[in-house]
Amino acid sequence: MSKKTVNEDKSPPGELEILQNLIFGNQARETSRRLADIETRLNESSQELRTVINNNQEIALTNSNDQSASVRKELTQRINRQHEELTGQINQVQQDLTNQLRKLQSELSEQITKMGNTQQERLQAASEESRERDDSLRQELLTLTTWLDD
Repeated sequence: MSKKTVNEDKSPPGELEILQNLIFGNQARETSRRLADIETRLNESSQELRTVINNNQEIALTNSNDQSASVRKELTQRINRQHEELTGQINQVQQDLTNQLRKLQSELSEQITKMGNTQQERLQAASEESRERDDSLRQELLTLTTWLDD
C-alpha cells in the first residue's frame, strides 16, 4: 500500500460539507435542534432556579429580620417589666425600712424619756433623802449642843 498525502484524501471543503449534509443532514439538523432546545431549557431552568433561590434568600432574610425585631421587642418588654417590678420592690423595701426606722426612733425616744424620768425621780429621791439626813443630823447636832450647854 502506498501512502497517500493529506492533500490527496481531502476533497474541497465545500464538497465535504455537501456530502455530510446529504448523508447526515436531517439527523445532524435534528440533533443540533435538540441540543439547542436542551440548552435553551437548561438556561431557562437555571434562570428560574436562580430566581427561586434569590426569592427564598429574600424571604429568609425578611423572616430573620422580623423574628429578630420580634425577639428584640419581647426582650425589651420583659426587661421593662422586670425593671418596673424591681423598682416597685425596692420602693417597698425602702418604705418598710423607713417605717422600721421611725418605729425604732419612736421607741428609743420613749426609752430615753423614761430613763430621763427615772433618773429625775432617783435624783429627787436622793436629794430628799439627803435633806432628811441633813435635817436629822442638824437635829442631832442641836440636841447635842443643847445637851452640852446644859
